[in-house]
Amino acid sequence: NPKEYWEERLSSPSLFGNLGKVTPNPGHYALAELEKMGILKCVITQNVDNLHERAGSKSVLDYHGNAFKLRCVSCNARYDLEEYDLQ
Repeated sequence: NPKEYWEERLSSPSLFGNLGKVTPNPGHYALAELEKMGILKCVITQNVDNLHERAGSKSVLDYHGNAFKLRCVSCNARYDLEEYDLQ
């Protein structure tokens, strides 16, 4: 049952609890600076933690998705999770 699955996943403290507490490290900031300088065109990551974006990177390809973004399955538009009340 998809509704039950998502209700459980979205209410699980382990899903977002730890991700919300982590912060970018010097490597994330270095990559953002290289992008700003025009040396780096894009960051490709398999992490879902949004740390590259939080460090300032603008062009990020989230290979496994992003736990802080929603994607419309109809039009593929992306939205920030914090903009919506999913209760």
